[in-house]
Amino acid sequence: MQDKTFGNKRFFEPGDFNMLSIFRRLMNNDQGATAIEYTLIASLIAVAAITAMGKVGGKVSNVLNNVAGAMT
Repeated sequence: MQDKTFGNKRFFEPGDFNMLSIFRRLMNNDQGATAIEYTLIASLIAVAAITAMGKVGGKVSNVLNNVAGAMT
């Protein structure tokens, strides 16, 4: 089995592995899972921020409208 290395990543020639060893290697790799977890956390934070800003923005708009009405 020959492999080519590039930095810390390995690129294998087609036919070097059977399907079972490829599956085992994929199951042991958790880098993709970590990226997905960070993406989910970031999306939850974004949804919470958008919801909070929408609620606060509506209240600020009402206050400013009341101030504008009082000035006229």
